[in-house]
Amino acid sequence: MAVNLESPDLLSKHKAGTFPTQGWEIEAEATISRSTDKLRQALWSSFIAVLVVTLIAIVITYSAGLLAPSLPIAVGKLTGAIGGFLAGWATLFALGTPTETYDGRTLPELVHPKVFTALFIPGLFFAFIGQLW
Repeated sequence: MAVNLESPDLLSKHKAGTFPTQGWEIEAEATISRSTDKLRQALWSSFIAVLVVTLIAIVITYSAGLLAPSLPIAVGKLTGAIGGFLAGWATLFALGTPTETYDGRTLPELVHPKVFTALFIPGLFFAFIGQLW
């Protein structure tokens, strides 16, 4: 609640005794629930899109005879593919940036860059390992 009082209009309402309104906890919980649902949906829809592209690429390379299920496993190709998948997922997720607010402190705005970083950095790592292997 202290974060909300940084806003001058909310601070004046608080001093006047009209903020927070009755039932503000329920409203805040509903807002957070909607925000997390949007984040979850963005995360999984970008995952499904990258998975579909990956499966199409696997089918094409297998049909062309460039990919075969044989041992030993090509570590470079595998790590490069994992890296490309993670970096692609992070990038597609980042394109669905949440709606910006005036203070930039809503849950999606705070979590979105952290999720992007958590996917993109390992993706780059695996992609580089795969290329250098």
